[in-house]
Amino acid sequence: MTKKRRTAGRARPDAGATARGSAPIDRVPRPARAPQPARVAARRPVQTLVLLGVGAIVAIVAIAAVVLGQGSGPPTGITALRSPTVRPSSAGPTSGSGPSGAPTISGVRCDPTEQITFHTHAHLNIRVNGQLVDIPGDVGQRPTCIYWLHTHAAHGVIHIEAPAPTVFTLGQFFDVWGKPLDATHLADASVPAGSSIWVFIDGQQVTVDPRTIELGNLESIELQVGPAAIAPLPYTFPDDFR
Repeated sequence: MTKKRRTAGRARPDAGATARGSAPIDRVPRPARAPQPARVAARRPVQTLVLLGVGAIVAIVAIAAVVLGQGSGPPTGITALRSPTVRPSSAGPTSGSGPSGAPTISGVRCDPTEQITFHTHAHLNIRVNGQLVDIPGDVGQRPTCIYWLHTHAAHGVIHIEAPAPTVFTLGQFFDVWGKPLDATHLADASVPAGSSIWVFIDGQQVTVDPRTIELGNLESIELQVGPAAIAPLPYTFPDDFR
């Protein structure tokens, strides 16, 4: 009996199959990548404009500083007496020292000799419960120097003598004097409950922190401690102070 030859079923690979018998792969060409926008290049004009703007502002500020600095010198003559322009610093009760070695107090220096370039006067009365309090005649004077704010007699006249026109305040005078001036103290007097410090300038009552009062030429200031304000005392400056 003749045996039929059994054909194993190894299938012939299709023409399109790969050598390993996997399905054919259609290779689709990748699309070309679109060029990226030049972000850095786009930002550069903006950055350039910003830098130019900052540079222009700096230049304007520098020019303004030069122009203002040219006209910032102190006035002279009558204008110097009537138009004080310089304000001393108030970095604290004492700061540094002047030529004499004495401490500078609230921006007020102590010089070996009196200054005459800028010389004005103000008058101060202190009254506690209606009683006039004497202001010593040697405030601001030391053996080796004299402060720009000082007194020469016990009549309340404050001499303002500085090397240049300067705005001084009553608070600075009290600092040089070494006496307190605040809501509860006026020199050696305390302000008890029910009383206040009342302020008059040239006979007119004002509501102001007395430390901030500017010492104007021929200005009369009166500070009162009491439960109510009373009429201020008049004062007339001697002719040699005018």
